[in-house]
Amino acid sequence: MIYEGLENDRRYVVNLFHEIRTPLTAIKGMTHLAQKEINNPDKVIDYLTRIETATDYMLQLINDVLFKSKAASGLFSLNPEEFDLFQLLKSLKGMVEALTSQKHQIFEIIYMGLSANHLIGDHVKLYQILLNLLTNAVKYTPIEGSIQLVVEQTCLTHEGVILHLKVTDTGIGMSDSFMAKMFEPYTKE
Repeated sequence: MIYEGLENDRRYVVNLFHEIRTPLTAIKGMTHLAQKEINNPDKVIDYLTRIETATDYMLQLINDVLFKSKAASGLFSLNPEEFDLFQLLKSLKGMVEALTSQKHQIFEIIYMGLSANHLIGDHVKLYQILLNLLTNAVKYTPIEGSIQLVVEQTCLTHEGVILHLKVTDTGIGMSDSFMAKMFEPYTKE
């Protein structure tokens, strides 16, 4: 049992380094190209935009690792406070559109029956979870594909609101065999 855990940890670290290497390689390459085009401001701006996108992606990977480490160690806690749902979704849309524009993907948020806007909950964790899901959707959706976040209010009572949030995309999807084990630690298809 201990060996299995160590083997899973080793695979996770190898996968993580592979994931981090991709944006680092892009940053290094775009930096080199920008230096060669220093007298062409349009090209430099394009390369800097790509560097920023790769940096955002790498930062998201690191945040994912920290998030998972906290959850695994039991340090994960919720910090409920009042927040504006529409403001959170607007901010999320801006972040995701920065990623989808690079791949000429269409991203939309669909609102269904929302009457509650000011909610109490951990908006930071909600943002992180949605950004993780949407970042994966961008990553695994082909160029010119589409991604949707559906936000549906399914219940409103004096005690609270129930929201159903669903991310869909035109990406490669998951095989049935992977879906059977997708919630096991460090699994990846």
